[in-house]
Amino acid sequence: MIIGQTVFGFTGTYYSPWFPRQGDAAVFAAEVIANGVSGSLMFQIESKNREQTDAAGSVVGSSVLFSSGIGTFSGSGLLELVRFGYRINPAGTGWVHFRVLPPAWRMNGA
Repeated sequence: MIIGQTVFGFTGTYYSPWFPRQGDAAVFAAEVIANGVSGSLMFQIESKNREQTDAAGSVVGSSVLFSSGIGTFSGSGLLELVRFGYRINPAGTGWVHFRVLPPAWRMNGA
């Protein structure tokens, strides 16, 4: 069984598929399991409404994960759809194997 995903030295940002939000806000967590990069993994949360284009997604939370460990951060004011963005810094070098844990959704109005 392979847990997580691996991304290799690339430039730009890799995006997860859009998924529906389950509350107005959430706490997100990502864990770096292994890496072959001297930099860091940049992790961000984007949100948009269904009728908007993918490029219209706005960043509502972000974190920097270094060599290993878990990074947690929150996002609030979430719209209808949410996705993750990943970027290796410095760009074009190394690889990183990580997993994103299921979000802890905060109920609407709570």
